[in-house]
Amino acid sequence: MTRYIMPQKGEGVTTMDQKVVCQKCGSENLAGLQFCGACGAKLATVAQTKEIVCPACGFQNPPSQHFCGNCGVKLPTPGEAKVQEISCPNCGSKNPADRHFCGVCGASLTAPVQAAKAAEPVALQPVKAAVSAPAHSEVAVRATWGLAWGLFWRIALLWLLFGGIAYLAIYLLMLSNIIPPLQGS
Repeated sequence: MTRYIMPQKGEGVTTMDQKVVCQKCGSENLAGLQFCGACGAKLATVAQTKEIVCPACGFQNPPSQHFCGNCGVKLPTPGEAKVQEISCPNCGSKNPADRHFCGVCGASLTAPVQAAKAAEPVALQPVKAAVSAPAHSEVAVRATWGLAWGLFWRIALLWLLFGGIAYLAIYLLMLSNIIPPLQGS
């Protein structure tokens, strides 16, 4: 399996910017090279690896991904049978057969369309993505002081609460003369 290292957000994506990780030694090499510069092993070229096209938005994803990098939809695996699709009776867009509502217009895919709605012609327009594709990069998870600081204050407030309750209980017991008051020396 070939892993791609994509450029950060704002950088242009060209074939020379893509990196291919060697399957044998793990070193990064420029896409388009035939052999690894570190160990000499044959590299998988970009043409050899088939991109997975997202069935929902058409975005081209590297073969190692399980979810679309553009819209987040689960990508089909190579051995997976093609999912049957049904057309929306309202707008005509294709939807997976297991869906109950259209992903484009929200109409019910199981209920019949009203006669007045079906009589209206619908002009199909190409849909533009409202959000650009997110940058593909590895995310480092780091511990923050916010969690520890919040935990510290919760524990401190809990101790103050229990201390106040204990002080109040002792004070009330002293008032009722169950516990004799402290005598000064």
